Amino acid sequence: MHIGFIGLGKMGRGVASNLLKAGYAVTVYDVDPLAVERLVVGGARAASNVQEMARGCGPWILAEDYAPRFSIDLTSKDLRLAVAMARARNAEPRFGALAYETFRQAQVQGLGVEDSAAVYKVFQRSKDGGGASEKH
Repeated sequence: MHIGFIGLGKMGRGVASNLLKAGYAVTVYDVDPLAVERLVVGGARAASNVQEMARGCGPWILAEDYAPRFSIDLTSKDLRLAVAMARARNAEPRFGALAYETFRQAQVQGLGVEDSAAVYKVFQRSKDGGGASEKH
C-alpha cells in the first residue's frame, strides 16, 4: 500500500514517520521544504505539489474503485474530532467543517464503508441532480 501525506506539522510528521517505520511506502508534501526533506531522509518520496499527491487517488476514482483503504466513516470521524478541537480553542475551521459536512453527506448516501476517494460520488450525484437518499 502506498500512502500520501499532505501537511507535515507535528502530527503529520509523526504519523508519516510511523508509517515509514512500519514499512509503508509514503509520499509527502508540505509548503515547508525542510519538513519534506526530513522525511525524505527517512525513506519517504517527495511530491513537488498537491496536484502530484492527488494523482495517486485519480486512477481509483477514474476506475470507480472505491474498495476500502481508509473509509469515509473513518475520515468523517477524524474530521469531526479535528473540527471540535479547533472550535474548543475558539478557532472556526471553515474548510474542515465543509469537508466534514461533505463526508457526512457521503455517509447519509450509504458510502461510509467505501474508500475516502468515494466522496467524489457526493459531488457527482449533486451535479447529476441525485439526492441524499440515493444509494450506490
